[in-house]
Amino acid sequence: MAGYTVILPSAHVRHVEKTHGHDGKGQRPPQPEDYIHALACVNAADLLTPSTETGRGGQVRFVVFKEIDGETFRAVWEIRPNKKNRENRAIALVTLSIKTS
Repeated sequence: MAGYTVILPSAHVRHVEKTHGHDGKGQRPPQPEDYIHALACVNAADLLTPSTETGRGGQVRFVVFKEIDGETFRAVWEIRPNKKNRENRAIALVTLSIKTS
């Protein structure tokens, strides 16, 4: 996504680590290198859909799906506008899950 700054908020990364580990249904905990894949998912998504949820301040969210090496990455991103400069916006990772099967 050209023109967007990418943000990985620490609270959201902690949420991913605590919540999206092994769920007994083919999900694995993300590793540090998976966050690089999460960004690649945005740039070359297999499927990109609007989210039904918004951020606390009404920010628009979108969901990205991408299959990489037999695993399905699902990442939710939030668009964060810059109030001073509309052209300098950011996307922030909200959550990430990885299904292995």
